[in-house]
Amino acid sequence: DLYNLRLDDVKTFKAFNKGELMGVFQFGARAASKIVSMVPITEFNDLIVINALARPGALQAGADKSFAKRKKNPSLIHYDHHSLENVLNDSAGVLVFSEHILKTASEFAGMHPKKADYLRKIIKGKNLKKFKSYKKIFIKGAREKWKGEKNIDVIADTIWKKFSEAGSYLFPRGHAASYALLGYICQYLKVNYPVEFFTCHLRHQPSEKYAAVRNIAMKEYGIKFLMPNIRTPVLQFECSGDSIMWPVSSTKNVGIKAAQSIIDVAEEKTVESIKDFYERVNRRACNTRVVSNLIIAGCFDDFGEKLNILHAYRKLKGKKEQERELPAAFDSRENMFMAMADLFGF
Repeated sequence: DLYNLRLDDVKTFKAFNKGELMGVFQFGARAASKIVSMVPITEFNDLIVINALARPGALQAGADKSFAKRKKNPSLIHYDHHSLENVLNDSAGVLVFSEHILKTASEFAGMHPKKADYLRKIIKGKNLKKFKSYKKIFIKGAREKWKGEKNIDVIADTIWKKFSEAGSYLFPRGHAASYALLGYICQYLKVNYPVEFFTCHLRHQPSEKYAAVRNIAMKEYGIKFLMPNIRTPVLQFECSGDSIMWPVSSTKNVGIKAAQSIIDVAEEKTVESIKDFYERVNRRACNTRVVSNLIIAGCFDDFGEKLNILHAYRKLKGKKEQERELPAAFDSRENMFMAMADLFGF
């Protein structure tokens, strides 16, 4: 139930900290993954902060490094003024969210919420003229609110400089939280329902990425892959117990039409031999090149040795086909392994 998902799943945080981010929305990108590698993630809020920091302006300003250091060593956390502890405690004292501007202006400088929000908009919009005009209002407000406190003008000036630096990257917390939630859900599903997750993930990947996804699924999650079998072909990646069925359509040179014709044959009746297959399949869609590749790929292995099956198929095709030179895959065992790997993109 994703609407009532716990946001403190230990396995999910462990996967983030391990740096296993394949298929995780937003966090699989280079910038976010780098920050994840620096920050020990212990709560969902960390993901919200990381998502907000994984943007050019924040990275250029070094805000990601500041947060990472403070997260690793809480003794480094400090606030320019005690009134900001409740404002910046969700980001270890680092200006991260656009809401931080609004709350700081209100809590520290005593600005009316409407004025504080206008300041936020000015900073976000990079209106330097209006931004400079607000500095005096900001410092005056802080001075009046904290009468009697030492160095309040210096503190106000320090905070204002941070406003100026942060203006290029401040991100709405609501947006960051939404993105972080989607990323968390992806990671949660991957570690708790890996077969289902990787099946879905593979369905939405280009063929050149199949090998990388397959390797992670096998190595990190112990998932087995059932390669195409002429008796149980599938059109797309499918779950099968603790395994994933590889679609016949993902075999090199086997298009959708050919794959569908193969599936139609298997659904009509179990394929009993290469002859049975040959007699029932749509030969226009499933031509000699397609069948040869399927034989090399191992789709007909239930019926015996690949070479014998190829010879049987060529005999069915006629004398001209029988006289053709054998594919290079049959020259040696090594060639066969290489040909199979090429057919599946491994």
